Amino acid sequence: MKNKINLQLSGLEPLFVDENSVFVNVGERTNVTGSRKFLRLIKEEKYDEALDIARAQVEGGAQIIDVNMDEGMLDGVFAMTKFLNLIAAEPDIARVPVMIDSSKWEIIEAGLKVIQGKGVVNSISLKEGEETFIHHAKLIKRYGAAVIVMAFDEVGQADTYERRIEICKRSYDVLVQKVGFPAEDIIFDPNIFPVATGMEEHRRNAIDFFLATKWIRENLPYANISGGVSNVSFSFRGNDKVREAMHSAFLYHAINHGMTMGIVNPEMLEIYDEIDKELLEHVEDVLLDRRDDATERLLEYAERIKGDGSPLLRRGAGGEAQWRNGSVQERLTHSLVKGLDEFIEIDVEEARQQVARPIEVIENHLMNGMNVVGDLFGSGKMFLPQVVKSARVMKKAVAYLMPYISPPTPEGGADKQKWKTASPTLYAKLKESAKAMRNNPTEAEKMLWNVLSDKGVDGFKFRRQHIIGEYIVDFVCLEKQLVIEVDGAVHNNKEQIEYNRLSIEWLESKGFKVIRFKNDEVLNNLFQTIEIIGKELNTQLVAPPSGAGGAGKILMATVKGDVHDIGKNIVSVVLACNNFEIIDLGVMVPPEKIIDTAIKEKVDIIGLSGLITPSLDEMVYLAKELDKLNIKIPVMIGGATTSRAHTAVKIAPEYQSTVVHVNDASRAVTVASNLLQEEVKDEYARALREEYDALRDGYLNRSREKNFLSIEEARKNKFQIDWNAFEPVKPNFIGTKAIDVELSELVSYIDWTPFFQSWELYGKYPAILTDEVVGEQATNLFLDAQNMLEKIISEKWFTAKGILGIFPANTVNDDDIEVSPLAPTRAEANWRSNGGTPNVVSKQFWETANPMLYEELKSKSKEMRNQPTEAEKMLWNVLSNKGIDGFKFRRQHIIGQYIVDFVCLEKNLIIEVDGSIHNTQEQIEHDKMRNEWLESKGFEVIRFTNTEVLTHLFETVEKIRQRLSSKLIVPPLGARGLFLTLRQQSVKTAGAPNIALADFIAPKESGKQDYMGCFCVTTGFGVDEKAKEYEQQLDDYNSILVKALGDRFAEAFAEYLHEKVRKEIWGYASDENLTNEELIKESYKGIRPAPGYPACPDHLEKPTIWKLLEVENQIGVKLTESMAMWPASSVSGYYFANPQSKYFGLGKIKEDQVCDYAKRRGISVEEATKWLAPNISPS
Repeated sequence: MKNKINLQLSGLEPLFVDENSVFVNVGERTNVTGSRKFLRLIKEEKYDEALDIARAQVEGGAQIIDVNMDEGMLDGVFAMTKFLNLIAAEPDIARVPVMIDSSKWEIIEAGLKVIQGKGVVNSISLKEGEETFIHHAKLIKRYGAAVIVMAFDEVGQADTYERRIEICKRSYDVLVQKVGFPAEDIIFDPNIFPVATGMEEHRRNAIDFFLATKWIRENLPYANISGGVSNVSFSFRGNDKVREAMHSAFLYHAINHGMTMGIVNPEMLEIYDEIDKELLEHVEDVLLDRRDDATERLLEYAERIKGDGSPLLRRGAGGEAQWRNGSVQERLTHSLVKGLDEFIEIDVEEARQQVARPIEVIENHLMNGMNVVGDLFGSGKMFLPQVVKSARVMKKAVAYLMPYISPPTPEGGADKQKWKTASPTLYAKLKESAKAMRNNPTEAEKMLWNVLSDKGVDGFKFRRQHIIGEYIVDFVCLEKQLVIEVDGAVHNNKEQIEYNRLSIEWLESKGFKVIRFKNDEVLNNLFQTIEIIGKELNTQLVAPPSGAGGAGKILMATVKGDVHDIGKNIVSVVLACNNFEIIDLGVMVPPEKIIDTAIKEKVDIIGLSGLITPSLDEMVYLAKELDKLNIKIPVMIGGATTSRAHTAVKIAPEYQSTVVHVNDASRAVTVASNLLQEEVKDEYARALREEYDALRDGYLNRSREKNFLSIEEARKNKFQIDWNAFEPVKPNFIGTKAIDVELSELVSYIDWTPFFQSWELYGKYPAILTDEVVGEQATNLFLDAQNMLEKIISEKWFTAKGILGIFPANTVNDDDIEVSPLAPTRAEANWRSNGGTPNVVSKQFWETANPMLYEELKSKSKEMRNQPTEAEKMLWNVLSNKGIDGFKFRRQHIIGQYIVDFVCLEKNLIIEVDGSIHNTQEQIEHDKMRNEWLESKGFEVIRFTNTEVLTHLFETVEKIRQRLSSKLIVPPLGARGLFLTLRQQSVKTAGAPNIALADFIAPKESGKQDYMGCFCVTTGFGVDEKAKEYEQQLDDYNSILVKALGDRFAEAFAEYLHEKVRKEIWGYASDENLTNEELIKESYKGIRPAPGYPACPDHLEKPTIWKLLEVENQIGVKLTESMAMWPASSVSGYYFANPQSKYFGLGKIKEDQVCDYAKRRGISVEEATKWLAPNISPS
């Protein structure tokens, strides 16, 4: 629990160290005494490269970075000051606390003067006496830092248990009683010395450290313990196997005795519980000083295993791994921890034979194993890819058990469909009755069967008039054990009500769920009926999830308008591995569905995810709705654009219950547990509320204190380019161009670093493959990715499609970029020639239809409304009365000289239902001309055949719903080529400009013709389908892997196309010759910014790109209502060629620019505020 008596450090983000924290790892590579490379870079004043080392440590998982500048030939004060100032300007580094490490007080104080947040001083001691110790401690306290105190006094270093506790006690008393130093800010280093040196006095080096650590934690309240772990194995340099085991075992005992942080840099990933038992015995004999001959025995064993493979993987005489000799529980645990499924069914079957009920194997054997996985992951001994593989094994084990847990299967197999509870005689009678009922369905049954047949709802198979026991049910999905009954008036009589009650009781005893509808409900509200069935199918769990659910039930959803789910899926797997039951609603989930499911399923926590900035507003809206309904379910917030600050400032004030931001999968389990555990949840919620209140107040105060320019002043301080001296490069090609490319051509452009980050393995590729902490897991993950990559390419799993455009362009009105008109599109040409605008309010027809023709059409329209086809009738049952998401449709409606079947004027969406006549050549040509005319008026036309509507109504409605959600009203012609950019408004240091992207394009008044480009690429078609295949095989690991690779291919395509533009299509850098590493570092001329990213966070620029390039028509990529791209593995953006163009962050802007922007875009200030909210500074 976070409170005032726990250590709290901070960079840009806080670091809490308490009893629930995992071990805090301190990165040591920014230390000139420990890293030759870092020393060389500092000596050569290559500070940018030195920052890369700091960044790599943070990406590699370091929670604190140690900075040391103690070297005889360095000006340590200058170097420390400069390096910490540079770190402060790098948010990805500055987010973690800094440990100022020096033996020279002047260097420490220089660091304290410039450090951001609350750091740690490493170190002070009583070595020079109490007076100096107190003087330094008072200064550290004044600067607000924590301190590491060495077990060192005037006599020397503490090397025994007694000396350790004596010096630490004395130091503590001086600090607390004489200095008034906060006890929670004291971190002791009781000295870790080598063991197994052969010297008698070193025998107790480790055990004395453990005992001293325990004594300090018990007797010096709130103090913490740190140390450099690698010192302990100094005697075994060159024998990595022993060193790995020794580091692991030392950490295990040190943490159990109370060690909270330290410098850990072992080349190991081995799990303590998986260390070879013989090796572990020898190592612990030494560490715990259990035998007089412990050192000799370990040395002898070390010589014996040098160069062997891992003892864990050594095979016995029969060629089978030795772990196969363990108990069934040990074997199952090993398979789960190691992610091995080779023997899982054999071991699960053995376990099943030993229990009374098969469910006990899940509740006991398997969950015992998953608890080990959860503990190892929580303590940093396992990494995310391993956990996901463990979940895959768990799912396969559960799937094997399900036939033994599920209700009875039909006797004799699927061909007979005769249940054991029905006698042969009764079954024969029921069979005849079922046949008669199938031949004489009611109107409601007929209409519903049109949807349910042929897997019409989400691909689930239904049977009708099906025998279960002694009952005939109307419809059943055996896969989901869901029964649907459609009741006529007879079901209202007393006898039938009692019969229904008994049948439901019996069916539910067999594991079925029964939902009932009245005939009228189906006939009048078919779509709502289907919606209810769809929800049941997607939430009805036959097999328990990876976790048995004992820890709690969590609903997970990517919010409305957002299509990204990799992070959400990873968090779901981790939570399931820790015994939480997960209900995953998928992507683009409306708030109503989230709320309805949360109530219906009685979930304990709601988890919301989002990647794009409009998703933040969806989360705020959902919080308001939950609060309005007085719902008290805790909400977890996560996703790339989310943050603690946004959660505290925007979401938490809207919801009286608990809201908490979770920044990665490793924290999700701790947060969820704290939200639900009776003994801590109230205090945790209170502490979170206080923390977020303080964060919000601090954020708002800091924002108000920042100085801003007015938008007019900011424009006067724009980025200056001497346009007289600059001649824009005329492109080799002007216009739009579709691009198809083989996936094999994109592989060399893949940036693998973000791939590892998506799995929470932090470090730069390829160095991460040999990283001391995560290297082994990164290598295994990379090999899996390479194997899948080969299949993706050879079997053509994905399709790469791209479209780009390069246009004449100039800046106008300071911040807008006008793309000069090119030849009009066919739709626009028709628009101009036909003229006419809709007048839907007064006449409900277009001016291009003359009054006489209109009267004829009106009569014909009325006749068609009175004589609908079966398909039109069925679809109108859904569309009428705003049946889809509240949108109003009209039927047989006049537009110009045409009558359309259905139209939503609000969204300019037309739906046509075609009979067989539309297959004739004459009608095909007529439909083509009709579509062109309607599209020229800004309408979108989608067509369905009668058969599609009648046999796949649910899918038809879903397609309409998707188009309503993503349908963009065509912008007015004048806005066709106008990109609106936003300008930095914060006050800059002298000489620094307030930049907008428009600054990189020649102004119109310069007389110079400039150019800009835009693009969209995708490799997403095929990704979701392949991921779903893996999900159906209970393989979360490969499902997530295929999505991650889809994203990498899309980014690689964007990189490939940008290079092609620079060197060939535009040709402004035709002599460019960069390596892939240089491409990733963006060492090229020009930039490729994207709407929604720091330089241009406005997502409303995407529709302009879509219209200019006709993206959806050309390559099929769509925009959701929140401007997310679908498929998710898609990238879009701009091309700027000016060599002075550069990436930047917009930062916060003020209300005057928001109002100016709203006016330029032609929308209300409220609408502009909604889209730009994350970038608007509080008043």
